[in-house]
Amino acid sequence: GWDREKAELEARPLFEALDLNGDGELALEEIDKAQAHIWSEFRKWCAANFDSLDHLIDRFAHGAKTLTKDEFGLALLREGWQRGCETLLFKSLDAKGQGTIDKYSFTWFDFEKKRWKMQAAASAAR
Repeated sequence: GWDREKAELEARPLFEALDLNGDGELALEEIDKAQAHIWSEFRKWCAANFDSLDHLIDRFAHGAKTLTKDEFGLALLREGWQRGCETLLFKSLDAKGQGTIDKYSFTWFDFEKKRWKMQAAASAAR
């Protein structure tokens, strides 16, 4: 059978190698910097281009409740996303692996919008 303690002992060296800052947690940046960068750019792009979560969903889904990977990719292109990685972004948003995303896939949007507004205000004040 499966030995949990043995599995944890075998995984520990890999975990420690990935945990670059030694905080006992893995951040996306520690695992894959390129993917972390694309995810960060996508979040900033959404905050800069959509007034609210409802606005984003309306523009992406046109009244539909969910989007498939292909529908999401087309929506990104239609809305002006030019950095690629549509499949990676979709998989990140489809956290439950259901093959569709909905407004609950964007729970981070309001926080990102507030951060974007603060950064824009700080830049304008300079």
